[in-house]
Amino acid sequence: MFALCSLASLTLASAAADKKPEVPVKFGVIREDCFDKFTNFDFFSDTTCIGFTIGKIIGYAIVGGSAILKVP
Repeated sequence: MFALCSLASLTLASAAADKKPEVPVKFGVIREDCFDKFTNFDFFSDTTCIGFTIGKIIGYAIVGGSAILKVP
């Protein structure tokens, strides 16, 4: 049991050290730099903005769908 606890604490410590910096987002979905491109209708030329936004939307849809299925 002690070995399992120590392994878990080492894993959490290494995960905290490898953590990426957070990206500032607007409205919880779109990055701030992509928001400026979106308001200028230049959003579709940057594939990283599209990928980030679609990934966030899918993530929120998964969490929301699982909550809806769990509640009833």
